[in-house]
Amino acid sequence: MVFGKIAGKEAIKYIEEKAVDEKVYKDINEVFHFSDKQESTIELDWAINEIREIMYRNASIIRNRKSLEDAVKTINNIKDKFNLYTYVSQNKYCKKAFIAHNYINTAIVALKAMIDRNESLGAHYRED
Repeated sequence: MVFGKIAGKEAIKYIEEKAVDEKVYKDINEVFHFSDKQESTIELDWAINEIREIMYRNASIIRNRKSLEDAVKTINNIKDKFNLYTYVSQNKYCKKAFIAHNYINTAIVALKAMIDRNESLGAHYRED
């Protein structure tokens, strides 16, 4: 475990220097099912920052059903414009693309869980 951080950094450096072959694309497609989507039309930094902002505004301590549902719709719109393959095929954006992909999916799951919990819990307060 001591060398985990070093190994991780070296793995990233290695990946950034190597071209991804067709078999890797095929394997990734089997897991993420993105070949049926159009090319991505959003900028990665924008998507990551937008999701952070949406979660801050709508999923913080004080929440209500409408704002949570609006947040899910907005993030689903981002998801519809996002195609992981577009970025994986450009090796230098691969890491950030997976971060954006994880932000999108994690935000949707968290928001749906918040919608299902109608009562206040701990420090989190439901206005409705």
